[in-house]
Amino acid sequence: MPTRITYALNAGGRVRYVFFGLLWGGGGSLILYALLCTVRSDRTWLEYAFALTVLVPIFFFSANSLLKAFQSNPQIVLTDTGFTYSGIFQMRTFYWINLVSVDYLYGRGGFSWVKILVISDSGKTRSFKLDFTGLYPDYMHFIKRVQTFSPSAVIKFY
Repeated sequence: MPTRITYALNAGGRVRYVFFGLLWGGGGSLILYALLCTVRSDRTWLEYAFALTVLVPIFFFSANSLLKAFQSNPQIVLTDTGFTYSGIFQMRTFYWINLVSVDYLYGRGGFSWVKILVISDSGKTRSFKLDFTGLYPDYMHFIKRVQTFSPSAVIKFY
């Protein structure tokens, strides 16, 4: 019988993403409001350029968190031949035979990432970071499955 395991956001992961999305969005809105309410003629364009370079990443993180919170499809689908990772903007399929290593990078404060190295069709080794924040089953389940399906892959913990 073929194996199919889905890794999807649990309720705690959704709440975390909504919280951080609203926190970043609210903070960015307050900075923008303060900047626009104190418009003075003696401000230089450098001050506005600096504010823009601060606000763009803040609103990007907010939008990224909210998009992840309301994403409906499973983030990772694991099968006998490989696994599919669905990010916000793209979907990638990785085959077990091309997997070189799996590195567990970070797991504090509810955030966790796994870095994988795969051999591409052209023979080059490529690196990808997979976000396991708020997923059920968690990253440890994924690493155990990697050991089962791809025994030649090197597993590293930092």
